[in-house]
Amino acid sequence: MALQWDVSKIKNHEKVTTVIKDGEEHWHPVTDKLVWGCMSAGMGEITEDNWKTFLARLTVVESLWGCKTLTTAAEVYAHIGLEVNVYDDETDDEWALKIVKRELASRIRNANAPDADAEAADGSDDYTTVEAR
Repeated sequence: MALQWDVSKIKNHEKVTTVIKDGEEHWHPVTDKLVWGCMSAGMGEITEDNWKTFLARLTVVESLWGCKTLTTAAEVYAHIGLEVNVYDDETDDEWALKIVKRELASRIRNANAPDADAEAADGSDDYTTVEAR
């Protein structure tokens, strides 16, 4: 299913969701980030009632992924009214468990054994001793 979104219910949506670049209208980068972020947050809309939860979920994922700049409260609040065709029937506990399971599986799958030759060369192959201070 293709991702579809509606920005028409965002207050001042023409100003909030678009930028003019080289004389042409484009999606604002924040709007683009939040549209795609709806999938990560597991939420299909940003409302007055759920914007804080949306922000919390999205910044948790951004933190796990090592994003250098996290989404701000002002960015999410300005996009109240955004609707995206994302299934959003998960409680916070269900969502958090899903995210942690995915992250754990990814880290296990991508973990590599240390290169024994490289460690031996720098003397860091002894993991059994702890220096006393």
